[in-house]
Amino acid sequence: MKYLSYGVMVYMLMALIWWAILLSGSNAKIYRQQFLLLDHGVHPGITDVTSNDSILKYPALASEYNKKRKMIIGEGIVFGFSLVLGMYLIQKAYTNQIRTNRNQKNFMLSVSHELKTPITAINLLAGTLQKREVDRDMVRELSGDILAENLRLEKLVSNLLLATRLGSHIGLNFETVDVKQIINEVVSGSSRQWPGARIVFENDNAEPMPVICDHDAMVSIFTNLVDNAVKYSESSAQVKIKAKISGAWAEFSVADQGIGIPATEKPNITKLFYRVGPEETRRTKGTGIGLYIVSKLVNAHSGTLSVEDNQPKGTIFRFKIPTIQKSK
Repeated sequence: MKYLSYGVMVYMLMALIWWAILLSGSNAKIYRQQFLLLDHGVHPGITDVTSNDSILKYPALASEYNKKRKMIIGEGIVFGFSLVLGMYLIQKAYTNQIRTNRNQKNFMLSVSHELKTPITAINLLAGTLQKREVDRDMVRELSGDILAENLRLEKLVSNLLLATRLGSHIGLNFETVDVKQIINEVVSGSSRQWPGARIVFENDNAEPMPVICDHDAMVSIFTNLVDNAVKYSESSAQVKIKAKISGAWAEFSVADQGIGIPATEKPNITKLFYRVGPEETRRTKGTGIGLYIVSKLVNAHSGTLSVEDNQPKGTIFRFKIPTIQKSK
């Protein structure tokens, strides 16, 4: 379809040039005949309406000819530019629509999988408790697994609802919050959810880090960044979180040693539903809304978000927000 549209555009441009040449030739032929009629055959040698003899002899007619010639060229250029611009916009809209349809398809497939997995696990664990005689330790272990799967399901639903709300309006409750306490809570919760991962908060200063922000939004930002880091790590995830106050800004980073993000994909990773590759063959979990939520919430705090390569491998997400929010 892409090459077909390009072929149509080239054909129409060639047709435009051809018709411009024909019109210009017809215009010259008409005025040449008018010159000869005015001369009554006295100067049959005048065949070029733009020659000095023609201009000197009949300046008004020559001026009219040049005016129409410029009009043909000008309208041809404007029409050609409009044609190219129109075809470009149509092609861009078509490409965006294809990309949106693909991302929405991937999103539906991923959400179906992400919802089905914890529900299946909960049903299996609950069925085991119901049908078998198990000791107290086993009951405690199975109950913990059920709770973990339920929290995973709750987090997914919360993200879906939050992504829907972020598309229209973001209502934040700004208050003075110790961000270090939030990070410690996220590290503790994520470590329980991902027992095979090593998630650490590198903090050299024992003092609180007060920042005026939305508590729930900051929890969502760090949770999604940590989840993303773990999901895109090959085996045992290594995630490091750093935080500091620099002047009027609170600066944070979440680094992993995962598979990394190709440079061509970095501009797209915060788009809603965007995930690299087809959903049918993807190995990593997720719905494509986590980084979208992070980007929206950081922007709502008047902050900035950036992504860069980690060394020797992996990704670092950095974001900063003002320590004091200005009234909007």
